[in-house]
Amino acid sequence: RMAEVSSDTIKPVLIIDQLIEKLREEISNGTLKGGAPLREVELQNRFGISRTPLREAFRELERLGFVEIRPRQGTYVKEISLKETVDIYEVRSVLEGLAARLSMQRKDDFLTSLESALAGMDHAFNKEDWKAFLIAHDHFHDAWLDNCENKLLRDEALRLRALTSWHRRYFDFSDIDFKSSLQVHRKILEVVKISSPEEAGKVENIVKENILSAVTRILRATRNEKE
Repeated sequence: RMAEVSSDTIKPVLIIDQLIEKLREEISNGTLKGGAPLREVELQNRFGISRTPLREAFRELERLGFVEIRPRQGTYVKEISLKETVDIYEVRSVLEGLAARLSMQRKDDFLTSLESALAGMDHAFNKEDWKAFLIAHDHFHDAWLDNCENKLLRDEALRLRALTSWHRRYFDFSDIDFKSSLQVHRKILEVVKISSPEEAGKVENIVKENILSAVTRILRATRNEKE
């Protein structure tokens, strides 16, 4: 018999997508902790769904890197290690650097996207609206992913970005210097402006350096915690 409908009940349309989004959100915000079991019966009752869409959602969440399916044991929220976090940032830097290089072949559209996102960051900074700042910051990074014309690269980079957002919360790494961030992204925009498509390597390098700078800050923060 179908479970009683509650405020958490998933609607019939796009059940699997809704399940994935709901569980990923709860993993990312810490409601579901690393190593926690995802019990099928409990989730079926909570969301008012059958086993089939739930298991399909688990498989997709495993592919995305949020859960681990253990044969004959069940599904668990993936546990995060500092090494994995660093690895993800390193791969992100390569992918997004390449995306920036490719986007220089569509420089006008690329530049327009960067300028719009930076204007949003600047406005949010002046208003001290840090949530809006972070949204505009993501739009800045979207500029090279949306203009690189490589769907495979874009999808994988977005998957890794979602993981780094979760990992930052997990390690409680929130020492964002908004003023410095704004300055760095202005510098990226300036490099794009003055570079020709043939000089796309300059843009690639500055984007890579920007993403890798997070690794240095995370390692420094974790060392300070141990001390």
